[in-house]
Amino acid sequence: MDQATAQSFVGASLAASVYTNRLIRKSAELDIRVEREQSALQVSEMMLERTKQLKESLALQSVESARGVGGVTGFRQVASATQANFTSDMQALKTQGSFVQLTAQRKKAQARLNQFASNLNAASSAMSQAASMGLFQG
Repeated sequence: MDQATAQSFVGASLAASVYTNRLIRKSAELDIRVEREQSALQVSEMMLERTKQLKESLALQSVESARGVGGVTGFRQVASATQANFTSDMQALKTQGSFVQLTAQRKKAQARLNQFASNLNAASSAMSQAASMGLFQG
């Protein structure tokens, strides 16, 4: 094999490896995006369910208060406690949503790091191939 052909072979091999590594990273990032969106949807559904529970609880307490069970003071105490629990639950769910976002960012960074490491490995292999073909000899 002449030197120009050998150089073309090594260059094409390196380019193919870099392109493949990029496709692998993009695929991983798409998987991460899907996972993040599924997690965000799950958090949103939990928030919706918790909001429905708050509405039902307040409606029940309102009905009981109207019937004279617990009176206005009792309703206010229960409503206040229910509201505090709801607020606490919402904050926990927001924190969970933030954790999902941070986890996705960490996974994306890891995918980029893996691509970089794979590209370094491909470059090292290309250099070894070039050396074994005698391309570095003057």
